[in-house]
Amino acid sequence: MKRFLMVMAVSLIVLAFAGTGLAADVLDITIPLPLTGSKAKFGEIEKRSYEIAAEEINAAGGIKGKKVVLHFEDSQGKPEISRAIAEKIIDVKKQPFVMGEYSSSCSKAIAAVAEERKVPYLVVTGASDTITQQNYKYVFRMNPSVSYYTGGLRSFLKKVVKPRTVAILYESTDFGTKGAEGMVKDAKKLGMKVVMKEKYESGAVDFKPILSKLKSKRPDVIYMVSYV
Repeated sequence: MKRFLMVMAVSLIVLAFAGTGLAADVLDITIPLPLTGSKAKFGEIEKRSYEIAAEEINAAGGIKGKKVVLHFEDSQGKPEISRAIAEKIIDVKKQPFVMGEYSSSCSKAIAAVAEERKVPYLVVTGASDTITQQNYKYVFRMNPSVSYYTGGLRSFLKKVVKPRTVAILYESTDFGTKGAEGMVKDAKKLGMKVVMKEKYESGAVDFKPILSKLKSKRPDVIYMVSYV
């Protein structure tokens, strides 16, 4: 699967750069990521992943003989900054496609810009279903959406855990909301009763009220959808 995604990404990049008249020996690619702020750790992990991919591609001869050179812009995990970076990538740098970002909110912001400018956007980790439910023609998902996350748990829950009840805790973001909805649907399929479905604000630090309520519900399984 990883190799398939890599081939697909490289193919899209080749098509995007075709006929752009950019430097013949290199392909400069700017990628927006949260390199500071609350999601910086995730941004650094993703940044290193891109770097490893570029190293492997270049070691194999590059893309159509061209060396991939990566540049990263810090979005701080803020959608408005992500949008500004995407506009810069498209309008100023004249990059024929956009890829990157970590969170769903930032990915949504970039997707809107890409669609407006009619430039391909490769969604890599933004998992909210709504990113690719806008009937966009220029937005392509390379990762599973959050509503599918529970799919991998079904067999384990059904055959091993065999729970009767489940509590769902989720952050009040697109990612959290869609993830919670996915578990509600799967719980119904598995015959589990949802005894609690509680959201909390992103960045919250006091969970005592929620945990007290959770304890009183005594669920067999606790399912959380959040950035950890």
